[in-house]
Amino acid sequence: MLAMAAVALGFASCSEDRDPVFHPAPEGSFKVYEPEMADLYITLEPGKVIELTCNGQPDYGFSAICDYSAELSLTPDFAESYTIEPLNPAQSKIQLDQRMVATAITTLQGYTDEEQEPDYVNPGFIPVYFRAICSFAGIPESRMVSNVVTFNKIKSYFSIRKPGYIYLVGAPEGWAGPNPGSEAHYADWCLFEDADKIDSKIYKGTFDIAAGQAQFRFYTKLDGWDGSSWGSQVNDSPVDYELVGGSFAGKLVAGKGSLNFPGWTGGKMNITVDMSDMTNVTITIKAE
Repeated sequence: MLAMAAVALGFASCSEDRDPVFHPAPEGSFKVYEPEMADLYITLEPGKVIELTCNGQPDYGFSAICDYSAELSLTPDFAESYTIEPLNPAQSKIQLDQRMVATAITTLQGYTDEEQEPDYVNPGFIPVYFRAICSFAGIPESRMVSNVVTFNKIKSYFSIRKPGYIYLVGAPEGWAGPNPGSEAHYADWCLFEDADKIDSKIYKGTFDIAAGQAQFRFYTKLDGWDGSSWGSQVNDSPVDYELVGGSFAGKLVAGKGSLNFPGWTGGKMNITVDMSDMTNVTITIKAE
């Protein structure tokens, strides 16, 4: 009988493991620890980070991967705030790119356009307030807001949020090479995010491509031929495609294989590269 009871308990336990039940975490249970650098003088620099360390995942009744982010404000009451996505949204140690922190501060100071830079007044070292956010995608009730912590002496700089972009590299621009310092050459060969969808990682561009010149791939950085290349395949060899009914849809992989459209008769191509899911990068092309 004891053995049967143990087996029954085992089945019950397995059933509970298979069917986790969400419940809201207790209010105030999600916290950010006081930062060690709270009273240090911090001059923001691109490429460096500010860290917020949380006490772990809130008690939702089960463990799963959460989405972490942070809110920043220039006042402790968070009357106005700015949300920043961390470098790794799945980690409870939240690392914030200092460039994004500068952008948040600039925006909260009332500057929203590049043309305002000559009017920018840097207030020097100021207190900046942070709090962390944790949630499960698709469950609004899971959103937890932490306590507020303060970095008392942060000096920012003028930084405006701009649409991201990638580069089209290939026959249309003359295979000049995606090398450092070639930004001017590739200024007319960029695909941009929509201005109202910054950080979407969906890039769009329209290019006038001559007949016989529709061979290209894409680079996320100008860091050399062997750098951040996305194309038809890993190997450095083109793959032929065709537009059916004036359109094409396919996938891109990290590699140097170019996309080639030998039947292209010339004209404008509308190209969209969707990198919102880096495990499933797609390309869509439409002829105007």
